[in-house]
Amino acid sequence: MSNVQALVQFPRTGLGASATFCDTAAGNQSIIEDLFRDQLKRIRLLFDISVEIAVQHIGGLDTLVPRTDAQRSAYHLFQKQAHAQFDALTLVTSGAFGSARILLRQVLEAQMIAKFCCLSEDEQLALRWQAGKSVKLGSVFNNVRDTDMSPIKVFWGELCQFTHATIYAQQGTRSIEGDVELDQVELTLVFIEMLGECGYHLLNTHLLGRSARYYAATYGKRYTAPQLRTEARDVFRDAHKMYGPSAKAVIRSFKRQWNIKPVTSRVVVRTPLSFRQDSPSRANVRTRGLNDR
Repeated sequence: MSNVQALVQFPRTGLGASATFCDTAAGNQSIIEDLFRDQLKRIRLLFDISVEIAVQHIGGLDTLVPRTDAQRSAYHLFQKQAHAQFDALTLVTSGAFGSARILLRQVLEAQMIAKFCCLSEDEQLALRWQAGKSVKLGSVFNNVRDTDMSPIKVFWGELCQFTHATIYAQQGTRSIEGDVELDQVELTLVFIEMLGECGYHLLNTHLLGRSARYYAATYGKRYTAPQLRTEARDVFRDAHKMYGPSAKAVIRSFKRQWNIKPVTSRVVVRTPLSFRQDSPSRANVRTRGLNDR
């Protein structure tokens, strides 16, 4: 069913619309929690691990206060993407995958800008972000060399489709009992899991250096980060068994060492919206209850 056809799919139950939508969300959550229990367990475990590692290294240690605007912006961006990531998970488990993907664009952009701030120490860009002005992702794409950024660009383009009021935005029905809706829920969970790994990389590779780890291990009251990182590696191993080529390419591009060139211009890159034809779900991502795509 196309989004245009689905526009007429409002429920007729005799209840008020808000009560009906709430009942539908509860029913959706029961279905999703059962169908995708293994994937949800991985997502929540990695989220818990990432936040706990962040708290053990950053929370309460004055020695880890960022000393530059670029570092300060990166820390704030990490915190914001964690909130958005959790909220997106909350939405999609109720069946609201359309709203969840709006937040996932924020997650990806926050991660990209934060990593760029860490590597470039671009104070001008950081101050622009702190002033509440828009930082175009082209500022990152155009200034990373020797790394193929096209997988991230295409993924970003897919998320942009759900941010603006295009035919792909939101969803035509609240119920996720049909195959099309379940496929979209599954794909959104794949996106969240991919971004969870990218966020973990951002934290452990770029925000927490040797000094941060030393102070946390020496002066922290409870330091379990090494054990948590072992758990995270197990999560990644299991998740990568389910990913298709597109998902792996996005993660690989994000985790590679970016070689930053001198920032001379910030031209916005307009990317082709082709990820829907080569999405993780359609490129051999395999999860419970769905066939190979």
